[in-house]
Amino acid sequence: QLKSQFPKVDVQKSNNGTIIAFREFALGSGLPTLPLLSINIDEAIFGGVVTSNENSNMTFCFPVEIGHSIIDYRGERCMCGNRGCMETLCTTPVLFKKLNESAGLNLTYSELFGSEINVDAMHIVAQELKSGNKDVEKVVQSYTETLCSALLSTINLLGIQSVHIGGDLAILGEPFLEMLKTTFTASFSPLIGTGNIQFDLFNSDYEDVRKAATMISLDAVFKV
Repeated sequence: QLKSQFPKVDVQKSNNGTIIAFREFALGSGLPTLPLLSINIDEAIFGGVVTSNENSNMTFCFPVEIGHSIIDYRGERCMCGNRGCMETLCTTPVLFKKLNESAGLNLTYSELFGSEINVDAMHIVAQELKSGNKDVEKVVQSYTETLCSALLSTINLLGIQSVHIGGDLAILGEPFLEMLKTTFTASFSPLIGTGNIQFDLFNSDYEDVRKAATMISLDAVFKV
């Protein structure tokens, strides 16, 4: 419809995965080692990759449907129709459900995208994790192992060297980040690269996302 309304204009589209990946590359703290996988985890899972071409000195950014990469083909049915997608195993509502069942928490949460009650629930989990609640640690450790397994296929496929995680999951902060680094290093071996994957968390600040979207648009304009 946009192309029909603006026939003389180069109309392109992108998605949140591309934007958050570019945001982490252009506006994040420090320059990550490329290729970079930037992934947003809350009620849904989406991401993007930033990579470069050494011969042309160009940087490329593209989305990846990582939330629908199949981790367990015998797993639960996903809304996309497949079984065992990453979204059936690693979204924040999945984590909340396991914490209520196995750690005795009474978290109120929703599977609806953008639910504020999920942000509140994640802050409760972060506090329990920080305070050393062993039952919570056990559940989060199990979740972390599943998350690492899910990330590994994309890391191997694209030779990823840096993984930045945002969304509500990033609220868990430093204790979760250290658990993630330790788990991946101890139990998983990437097929490509040094194996020293850089992990970090980021805040999906709406203003930074808007800035990144603007930068992508301007880059497309001046490439024409």
